[in-house]
This record gives sequence, C-alpha cells and structure tokens, in this order.
Amino acid sequence: MRCTLVFFILLFSGIVNSQTSFPAIGGEVIDRDSRQPLVGATISLTADDYFNGTVTDERGRFEVKNVPPGRYRIEVSYLGYETESLSNVLHTSARTLSLDLSLRRTSVVADEVVVRPIKTDSDPGNEFALLSARSFSVEETQRYAASVNDPGRLAVGFPG
Repeated sequence: MRCTLVFFILLFSGIVNSQTSFPAIGGEVIDRDSRQPLVGATISLTADDYFNGTVTDERGRFEVKNVPPGRYRIEVSYLGYETESLSNVLHTSARTLSLDLSLRRTSVVADEVVVRPIKTDSDPGNEFALLSARSFSVEETQRYAASVNDPGRLAVGFPG
C-alpha cells in the first residue's frame, strides 16, 4: 500500500512539473514629452504562428504572460500618438523581457462629420412594443377635440 502511494505521488509530481510555462514580456508605455504613463495603450505581439496583445494599466504598465521563445514584432498604439513598432525582438525562455517604450504625440486630422436625424412616422420609437404600438405626433394630439394636449387620453382611444 505504501509503495503504491509513493508511486502515485512520484507519477503525479512528474506530470505537474512537466507543465511548461514561459516567461512574460512586459514593460511601461509613457508620453515622450511629459514622461506621463499612457493608460489604455494597446500592445500587440505578432509572429508567424502567434498573436497576443494587452493594454496598459493605470500606471502605464503591461505584461503578456506565457510567451513562447522566438522573434516577435511588437506594436504599441494609442489614440493621438504615433504608433511605435519594434521588429525582430528576440524573446528567450531564460527570463522575462522588459521594454520601456515612449510614444510621440501627433495630431489627428479628420474630415467633418454631419449628423442628421431621420424621423419616420411608422417608427414606433420603442423596439419592444412593435406588436401593438401606435406612435402619434403633437399635431395629432391637437386634432381630436377630446384629447387636446392630452396624449394619455388620446392613447386610450387607440386599440391594443
């Protein structure tokens, strides 16, 4: 019995130790001019058969865990800043790779955006009431004598 127990303990400890975990790639992303951390910057790691990514925390720090050894392209982007790309970054299984990156502020030029409302009379206004909904305008509340400026009284007259 004791021999069997020792055998199973040795067997399962070997299985647990055979689980490989790789070191991480981490670092910090800051503004190049003000040296302030950039919160929410996007970091992406790409290789031939690998893609992973993360965003920076409130201190501008990031960490991508369990990255297999190899050569990676690391791209850091943030709205209002130039995208920074590092090509052919070698990551070994010996230790965690730490990167300190800084991004330069840039202006974003966009075309003008025009927003126009579209109102249709057949639109009920409430998507959940499509089966028995009837929408009416302010003019309709003034049209019927019994419901002048009283939408509640006008709604009572409609079926459903």
